[in-house]
Amino acid sequence: MVKDKRVESWDGVPNVDIPRFEAPLNLTDATRQWNMHTQQWLARCCNQRLPQGINTYATYLLSAFWHGERARRLACGSSRTRLRQCPCPRRGTHGVLRCCACPPRSNRPPTLPCVPPGFYPGYYLTFLSAAVAAQAEKAIQNKITTRMVAAGGAVNSAYNIFARVFTNLTMNYFVVPFVVRGGGRVPARLASRVAV
Repeated sequence: MVKDKRVESWDGVPNVDIPRFEAPLNLTDATRQWNMHTQQWLARCCNQRLPQGINTYATYLLSAFWHGERARRLACGSSRTRLRQCPCPRRGTHGVLRCCACPPRSNRPPTLPCVPPGFYPGYYLTFLSAAVAAQAEKAIQNKITTRMVAAGGAVNSAYNIFARVFTNLTMNYFVVPFVVRGGGRVPARLASRVAV
């Protein structure tokens, strides 16, 4: 729709660039295309303010912490829900520290799953793996990618196809701990993923 010789656009606040996220050349490009405004905030407030060498790891750790806190808040209903001892049917009758919607003297089981207060080992494993991969990408970018781009033609095209496939496989591997969340189930899921 044209109005006053300007084309109206509805992408004023894009948060995900799906085509560029689904077919990235490297993991860093993929993470920049997902949750773009959060990426900009993390770059400004954490990555650029810390010394070189620890800034990448600290940024990914902050992101893992943010995801854990966000999951806890979503499960609990709000950030002000108090944590207390409640019976948990999955872990026996002992009390675990969690937020629960059941009244204190109720015999019915809690309505929410057991949620540790903001710590999911799978989130930290995923984001620290991504930090290590980002550091490896910098080395690969300096040594290999520049040579492949300089070679041009079929070599560059073959390298780009290989890089896209490898990045997608890497992302699928790294996301398993994020989805599983818990630390104990991650090795079994990764082993089943490798066997496929």
